Amino acid sequence: MNAEQASTLKEAMEALESEEKTGKKAPAIRGKSLPLGRISEIPLVFQPRDMKTDIANRDRHIQTLVTAIYNSSQNRLEPVTVWWSGQRWVVIDGHHRLEAYKIVKKQGKIKRLPPIPVEVLEGSFLLAVVESRERNSRDKRPMSGEDKSNSAWHMVAMEKKEYTKKVIHRATGVSTATVGRMRKQLELLKEAYPSNWKELALDCSWGKVQTLDKEPLDNEDWEDRLVQQWARRFSKTFGKKPCNQPEVFWRALEVYSPHLVKRLKECLAPEILETYDEEYFDC
Repeated sequence: MNAEQASTLKEAMEALESEEKTGKKAPAIRGKSLPLGRISEIPLVFQPRDMKTDIANRDRHIQTLVTAIYNSSQNRLEPVTVWWSGQRWVVIDGHHRLEAYKIVKKQGKIKRLPPIPVEVLEGSFLLAVVESRERNSRDKRPMSGEDKSNSAWHMVAMEKKEYTKKVIHRATGVSTATVGRMRKQLELLKEAYPSNWKELALDCSWGKVQTLDKEPLDNEDWEDRLVQQWARRFSKTFGKKPCNQPEVFWRALEVYSPHLVKRLKECLAPEILETYDEEYFDC
């Protein structure tokens, strides 16, 4: 599967990383332009905006670009930024401009659409991801706060040492403190979903991931996973102290939340306790 055929962010990233490792040297570009058909789009990776939201404004923006193409003496807009993956030229900034060119070509009012002006980004796949986010965050049509947060979250989920807090902040505009919280949430995600955490992290929004403790990311055995996750956090925080000093622990729970203590008493009703063996209560 190549990057253009990928259906998830994880698949697209893995495909691009493979292309970079096994691909060929970038071919020369004549006249700083490329035919429209030679520019690939992989929005899963390089379009930080959610193309499914704010459709009305997006369409108006594209229509403005279409009009600008017709009004231009050379039928051209500002260059789009492309990066060589090892197999293809991929747009990392200028998706709306490309969409406008496609509309103009389909309308057929211009007999021969000229090659698309391009600016080439040289560097690694990791650099291309950072650059795409930087350019979109300061673009003429700015990203929403939600899109910036999702962009930063996906960079955190990639777990690349090159993506420091400062790099992610510079690329997305999200504060370093928020990036720190994202990293902590990623660790919780790993605990709750040890087998498929990366796929979930890359396919989920930052808003969705923050509901991990309240709403599972999928429904399969979610309660059991939360039990194991909370148990590990209890052990890490308290060790054997609750077993050695149960009265202190109980009083601490009463201070923390009387309502919780009431609910626990209901859970520990005699008819429920009878279902456990004596050995179950040994710490």
